[in-house]
Amino acid sequence: MAIGDLLRPQPGVRSVQINALTRQALIEFEPARISAARISELIATLGYSPRASDAPSQEQARRTIRKALLWRTGIAWLAMMQIMMYAWPAYQTAPGELLPDHAFLLRWAQWILSLPVILVAASPILGAAWSGLRSRTINMDVTVSAAIVLTFVASTHATFSGKGEVWFDSLAMFVALVLTVRYLLLRGQHALESRVERLSSVVAGHAKRIVMDVTGAERIESVDTEALREGDLVLVSAGAVVPGDGRIEEGHSALNESILTGESMPVARKSGDRVHAGTVNLSAQIRVRVDALGASTRAAEIATLMRRVSAARFTAIDRADRWAPYFLAGVLLCAALGMLYWWPHDTDRALSVAIAVLMVTCPCALSLATPAAMLAAVGRLARLGVYLRKPAALLQLARVSHVVFDKTGTLSADALRVERVFVAPASTLSSSEALQIATALEGQGFHPIASALRQRSEVQGDLPRASEQREIPGVGVEGTVAGRRYQFGKPAGGSILPGGGVHCELRDEQGRVALIEFSERIRSEALETVRALNREGLAVSVLSGDSPDQTKRLARELGVDGVHGGLSAEGKLAELRSLQHGGRVVLAVGDGLNDGPLLAGADVSAALVTGAPATQAAADLVILGERLSSIALLRKTAQTTIRIIHQNLVWALGYNVVCVPLAVWGWISPGWASVGMAASSLLVLANAWRISRIPVESKAVAEP
Repeated sequence: MAIGDLLRPQPGVRSVQINALTRQALIEFEPARISAARISELIATLGYSPRASDAPSQEQARRTIRKALLWRTGIAWLAMMQIMMYAWPAYQTAPGELLPDHAFLLRWAQWILSLPVILVAASPILGAAWSGLRSRTINMDVTVSAAIVLTFVASTHATFSGKGEVWFDSLAMFVALVLTVRYLLLRGQHALESRVERLSSVVAGHAKRIVMDVTGAERIESVDTEALREGDLVLVSAGAVVPGDGRIEEGHSALNESILTGESMPVARKSGDRVHAGTVNLSAQIRVRVDALGASTRAAEIATLMRRVSAARFTAIDRADRWAPYFLAGVLLCAALGMLYWWPHDTDRALSVAIAVLMVTCPCALSLATPAAMLAAVGRLARLGVYLRKPAALLQLARVSHVVFDKTGTLSADALRVERVFVAPASTLSSSEALQIATALEGQGFHPIASALRQRSEVQGDLPRASEQREIPGVGVEGTVAGRRYQFGKPAGGSILPGGGVHCELRDEQGRVALIEFSERIRSEALETVRALNREGLAVSVLSGDSPDQTKRLARELGVDGVHGGLSAEGKLAELRSLQHGGRVVLAVGDGLNDGPLLAGADVSAALVTGAPATQAAADLVILGERLSSIALLRKTAQTTIRIIHQNLVWALGYNVVCVPLAVWGWISPGWASVGMAASSLLVLANAWRISRIPVESKAVAEP
């Protein structure tokens, strides 16, 4: 019985997702009806040793597993070399040339050297096979163990009786090669798991919190990151890790954001920019106002996404899992029939045929064909800053012919920038003074207008002090600066004027003092992303709820022809349906809550990790906001992955179709069967690893 079959019927268990490749189980349950301890007990009855994936010792446990497997692999290889040395005389002499006493002594030496292979190196394989048989499940370890046990028993009988052939060398080679293949795959699994653990634990440690004492003076206290609260102001020194997501309130520095983006080059961040937990401050100290901690940080969100995808199922894997028991049963049947056919004619040949069939059809290559490629694809996408929520989306992603973008927050940044300042003719203020007064009125607010004002060089020094500030809903803010009452906000007639810019008016008691024009800031990667998509032969459209003038203005800068502005969520979905009815396979990219229907209706969808949680939930992929250019590589990665999966499956099936008849007829010896099994498995792994080497044509650069 499989873990899923055992747990799903249990009261309180909502869902069970098992990924044999990464040896992970994602189990959702109701603690009031069934406990985690009870779930662990049930899994243990199948012969497994379950442990929590978020345990602090997880990385140490992975190292221990790799070390144990490497140790067993080394034992198998060392024993194989020694056994080969004692088996060599029998291969090099003609029948009768080797004295019986010498032949007997050489066989005994091989038998003794094969004991560590059976008792130590192969013990996990034999144990897993026994657990499978106890749960009435035929797994890959059953056929591997059958080959090992049959080879050892037949060779032991020949050694003690002095009659028949021995295959201790083939046994040791088979075990060594199987363990080598498993070790190579395990390293890839653990690399992905380690990335998840780093994302989950990057902020563990201490932080420097800035507090005010009773006299109003600042004081710095060292606290555990777990003691921080949203809204705290922290000092991040050079070389320190940012403890939470937030904005820089003072200072500028270069940060290493590779833990999130995979991009090793430092990224410049200044006052007003967002920074994220786990990134490393490289040059100068900064002050950060944290607004997300722990499970709410971007690092934690990405770790959750990666855990889910590592436990998710892929259609081809499900199909292979359904057919695997029948295939394995067929392997055992072929071995039995081959042995029964040859037994009356030649006992040694009958045993050799059975062993060769079991070894040559060891379904390593077949079982690795899809999971190895998926593991490589998930790792590759993660390094590009793309996190796959639904692996089945790769099938559709490979067929994409049209990409649809939302505008605000996707192609354009949420932040605005000050474009121009118009000072009224009758005003005595300069443009710099007008900016300073407007910034003082806005204060340290998080409104995009306030953030844009703080970026201007004119306001980086000492600002005039504003008092009696208050917000006027739907209009702006007002307050007193240098003894005069000012109001800053929407001008008469609305905030959006012809030309697409956003305008705010600064007024005093006599009327307008200045008019400040703001414009959207296109993401630094947006233009190159659109160009890269066009080079790939993909059409690009922009659908936005903003005014048609604003949308067309941005589209002109990006060189996009298919532009539709002023759309509601229903309007975006209607435009999408029109493209699909025209035969297009559409990838939709968005971030806002109103993009949910668009993403849900697309053939495949991607959301920015900075977007609304509901939008991410509707998407097939989640993309880091700073890695917009990765979109241009999605289709190529998907196409390569699907092609490699097909190649692996064709090779694995073709290999078995050709080699099984040869083994049944005795044309493949157990030794060559071991080599063939290892070669086919290594070929599948090497082919899958090609996904990790897909060239990056568009380099991802973080936003300035």
